[in-house]
Amino acid sequence: MIVRKSRRPGPVRRALGLLLTGLLLAACGAGGASPGSGTLSGGSPPDAASGAGSAAGTDPGAAPAADPVEGGSAAAGKDYGEIRLGYQFGTSYLPVEVMVEHKLIEKRINVKVTKQQLGGGGTLTEAVLAGSTDVVFMGLGPFFVGWSKGIDWKIGAAMQDMPIGLNSAKPGATSLKDIGPEDRIAVPGINSMQHVLLAMEAQKQLGDPRALDGRLVAMPHPEGERALLAGSEVTFHYTAPPYLQRERQQPGITKIVDSYETMGQPHTFNVMVVPARFKEEHPEVYQALVEAYAEATEWVRENPEAAADLMIRLGDKTDRDELIAQITDPDVVWTIEPHGLVKFATFMKEAGFVERAPADWKEVTWENLHHLNGN
Repeated sequence: MIVRKSRRPGPVRRALGLLLTGLLLAACGAGGASPGSGTLSGGSPPDAASGAGSAAGTDPGAAPAADPVEGGSAAAGKDYGEIRLGYQFGTSYLPVEVMVEHKLIEKRINVKVTKQQLGGGGTLTEAVLAGSTDVVFMGLGPFFVGWSKGIDWKIGAAMQDMPIGLNSAKPGATSLKDIGPEDRIAVPGINSMQHVLLAMEAQKQLGDPRALDGRLVAMPHPEGERALLAGSEVTFHYTAPPYLQRERQQPGITKIVDSYETMGQPHTFNVMVVPARFKEEHPEVYQALVEAYAEATEWVRENPEAAADLMIRLGDKTDRDELIAQITDPDVVWTIEPHGLVKFATFMKEAGFVERAPADWKEVTWENLHHLNGN
């Protein structure tokens, strides 16, 4: 029987063993994050167990009890990457500007917020489908066109009740019957809310909702305003504040109709549209978004003068007093509660804009709105 004596490791072997152990521990510590895991575009979804919680059962109109970042929540230290917001031009997008400029999303979670202004709802829809933007703010027309075609998105918040309308530079024009074959009508886009409301009024005045379709010219609001005032072939402009009021202050520009008259009720103008995939993959970001937007809406309602100053600082050329008057107009209600969705979509179906319409407003809105008195 041979007995082998055990050998104690020499200093070199002990050093190599300690080095190997250290490398293994370091590797284990670094394995918790993967490349790109902090981004919303192409990264892994956020951890649903941390952050602000799910959207269900939360009142988006109420301010949070405590600032999640200052309160040291789990979401504060997590990198949620980037959220890209797409919107258009005009006073109606004021809460979006407030939300971005006041960093209301960032104060809730650690995320980079970027924005891009695009010319119309069709362009915003294309941006969503192309994956170049995450959340869009648009009129009801392009939202329902996309929804009817199968785009899996819903409304996360209404933006306001606000009348829009049709202005004319044509001498003597008082109704749609005065629009001749040589006239052109500027709208922000085909199937835009302005297009649909013009069709609704054409149904009333002309008996054919699509009677004026051949005279439409798609132009972003600023371009439509310039074309109307320049004496071009554009003799009518269906637009929104501040362009609506600013045009009417110019000699020779008259009001033809406004949308409350056409709809027969106050109605939601623009909405925040959130694709289902984004909401499902990033619940904490969605919750922070709807809370931040509700806070921005309340801030606009309570601070009209400061809101006007913000618009001017961001480049709006409207007179300050006029902006304040638009923001505080009794017909304008800054609210996240949607109004007129079913009525608007039903007409779109009847007039051939879409193939289907919701039977209930909750069918096209996310659950964080369902406790409200929408229609």
